[in-house]
Amino acid sequence: MNVTGGASGTVRIMWEEPASPNGVIMAYNIRVQRVGDKGTKVHQDCITRERFVNMSRNYTFPDGLYPGRYSVQIQSQSLAMDSQYSERVFFTVPDMKQALSPGELLAAILLPILFLIMVLVFGGYYYFYHNRLKGLPTIKSANPEYAQNGKWTG
Repeated sequence: MNVTGGASGTVRIMWEEPASPNGVIMAYNIRVQRVGDKGTKVHQDCITRERFVNMSRNYTFPDGLYPGRYSVQIQSQSLAMDSQYSERVFFTVPDMKQALSPGELLAAILLPILFLIMVLVFGGYYYFYHNRLKGLPTIKSANPEYAQNGKWTG
């Protein structure tokens, strides 16, 4: 059995079917329980063998699990009788509220600062360029080809 705990609390469980079952397998019971917490709810689900095979012989546990350590067990149900639950396999659902890595922290600080610097540089250039042009006198000159008799009357 292979268990993968996702960051969003989803759990993907993959297992091999029994090599020699005591009859035609009809369904599988899946039991997921948090380790170390007494009185916590046991998450159980039952899927048909057909659904298990259609899902590429793996199962994604639908309930989002809280961060922590869990165990999973599988039981097969055949026409003859139910098997014993498998041995526990332990897995961990990671906590999404962990501190940022140094690279993520650096990016979270530097990207807004770089954006602010870019806005200030472009805004300053735009402001300075437009105000500088407004203060300059307009110089009128005539194109000699269009001036009458070479004289400009302005």
